Amino acid sequence: MKPLTYATRRFGLIAVLVIGTIVAVTPAWADYWYEHYSRAETALDNESWERAIEELQQALERKGDSGARVRSYGMKVVAYFPYLKLGIAYYHLGQIEAALQAFQTEEQLGAIQASRSDFADLEHFRRLALEGRADAARAEGERIEQIVRESLREADIFERQGRLPEAMEALVKGLAVDPENADAVAKMEALRNEVVRL
Repeated sequence: MKPLTYATRRFGLIAVLVIGTIVAVTPAWADYWYEHYSRAETALDNESWERAIEELQQALERKGDSGARVRSYGMKVVAYFPYLKLGIAYYHLGQIEAALQAFQTEEQLGAIQASRSDFADLEHFRRLALEGRADAARAEGERIEQIVRESLREADIFERQGRLPEAMEALVKGLAVDPENADAVAKMEALRNEVVRL
């Protein structure tokens, strides 16, 4: 057998180093999603909602499916429910519809049912989000009612002063937010009839 030349030994050493580097780097890249998820959990604990959303979106780009026991690195497994965490962050930012969408996605993926505590969190925050949606709808309804009341009040004042065009203009504000409001529609019709008679 011929002895190995310097060039052959050098080439072999370089090949071993390159292969070793590739093997050593691959697990860190493959598990990168976990780093984002871990930072997102820290951000949630610190109530840094925007930061949590950014990190969760990065984690989701790398690993989109949830799991109750997902291997992160080595033998370590974690509960990985990024859409639940995303929904919680959106909820705290007041983005109720985005939160509800995230909760729905997490539940549809199906893995969260395997973790009783995480599923309880999902149900809890979904309930809070639905209550938030109902509160927002109620507040919007009250805001619209206030605009219509104010519009009718202004229209009455202008009508008593004989300023019918201004009265109609005042009613337009109320009808813009609630075009089916019976009182505003009736008042507008009465004002139109009065203008026609003049």
